Amino acid sequence: MTCSSLSRTITLSLLLITPLLLHAQIESDITSRMAGSATAAYYYIAKPGELTINVNLWGQVRLPGRYEVASKTDLIQLLSLAGGPTTAAKLSEVKVTRIFPTDSGLARQDHYVNLENLEGVTEEDMKLYPGDTIFFDTTAWAQVKDVLGVLASVSTFSYSLYLLLTLVTK
Repeated sequence: MTCSSLSRTITLSLLLITPLLLHAQIESDITSRMAGSATAAYYYIAKPGELTINVNLWGQVRLPGRYEVASKTDLIQLLSLAGGPTTAAKLSEVKVTRIFPTDSGLARQDHYVNLENLEGVTEEDMKLYPGDTIFFDTTAWAQVKDVLGVLASVSTFSYSLYLLLTLVTK
């Protein structure tokens, strides 16, 4: 095997492996970001004999899941119990969904709490009720970074394929 053909073989191998490695890295990043939300989690955090409520914590928090906590637990305490928000969490619009019975069935009420400005948050905003679902959405910047990551992977793969086809046709 000549030096030129060995070089060409190594280049072709690298071109074929690089997109696979990038895909594996992206998949690993996504899996690690979703590790807490990809598996069912139930947390019981209360002292023995303490009255508890069940609440759901979804989205961009370190430990999302279903929490059984003391009835006096507030939103900030729950967030702390969950390990805090991730860096991608949108704290300016934390969505609290509450479902409650009415004469005609069940009703749903959504309200938003701005945890970036705690001065404007009332005690009622912080109070949790049985069955509440709290959702921490992703910031726009985190979504842009995800899209850019996908575009970078697609462009790298396309360029690798272009180089491979160029080498094969020579």
